[in-house]
Amino acid sequence: MPTTVSYTNFDYTGEKLIPVIASFDGKGNVKPLYVRLEGVPRKVRSFSLHAKFHNAMEFRCMVELPEQLQGQGSLVPLQVTYYFEEKVWTVPRGTK
Repeated sequence: MPTTVSYTNFDYTGEKLIPVIASFDGKGNVKPLYVRLEGVPRKVRSFSLHAKFHNAMEFRCMVELPEQLQGQGSLVPLQVTYYFEEKVWTVPRGTK
């Protein structure tokens, strides 16, 4: 069953909506702090702003693996995009 996220005509079919805890300041800076994938919270250890568009910001993050998978090199890369108008965060569909 389809769900309406916003009243814009943006198509999310290639992306997966995810919950993110982020820090926003008055200057327009955004910092993703935690993401939740497959119901598991993951801490964002570092990030860089990869691209900024008129309606979105794309981040390249290094996030912790879930506890049961941690070990040597327990950080993994993750691309996260924030859409201003819709106020949603996405990752490419298929991201685990």
